[in-house]
Amino acid sequence: MENILQVRNLVKSFKDGDNFKKILNEINLDVPKGQFLSIIGESGAGKSTLVYQMSLLDVPTSGSISIFGKDTSGLNIKEQAKFRLNNFGYIFQDSALIKELNVLENVKLSLLAKGISNKKAEEMSKEILTKVGLGSMINRYPSEISGGEKQRVAISRAIVGKPSIVFADEPTANLDHVTSEKIMGELKKISDELKMTIIMITHELKYAQGADRIIEISDGNIISDSIIKK
Repeated sequence: MENILQVRNLVKSFKDGDNFKKILNEINLDVPKGQFLSIIGESGAGKSTLVYQMSLLDVPTSGSISIFGKDTSGLNIKEQAKFRLNNFGYIFQDSALIKELNVLENVKLSLLAKGISNKKAEEMSKEILTKVGLGSMINRYPSEISGGEKQRVAISRAIVGKPSIVFADEPTANLDHVTSEKIMGELKKISDELKMTIIMITHELKYAQGADRIIEISDGNIISDSIIKK
């Protein structure tokens, strides 16, 4: 299977007083196109740091990240921003919706940023919101919907532009069990039906097992890598 993302000898260090603390220790990872990958590990293991490097939200200390076979290290800040906009979707644990915008406006914002017309952006946003069961809530504001509904809006926003990779950072962290199960169901549906590559961080093994593959990180190292048998 074709790899959509490759990580080679990835190191990330932070200055800690007079010393440097290594958070990622020469990580090597291949992610095939269309795979649903879960990343698990204790707090401070390096999960979020790894995803921040892979999603071009941060710059590694050394090593390389290639996407579609292209080394991204040569991209400047402006080029990185454009690359993220055109190729990635993001789901954060707090949904990160803009409270002044209604549900429809939150979802279509990334499409407008790509230069898509307002009419087309609204059509695309309404279609995806209907698919996740929020078609009747497009005019509501974040303060008027539940936590689970906010996350479904966040998922809609992440996938509406049909990105190549969706990065999900603890998407069930602030939700109850029933709602978490629904959110995981939506992500699995996206993976199965839309064939999008999903890279998800989670503390919960039971949710990680809904993916195609699990890698575990400890002290900045990948200590296990397993394919989930369905």
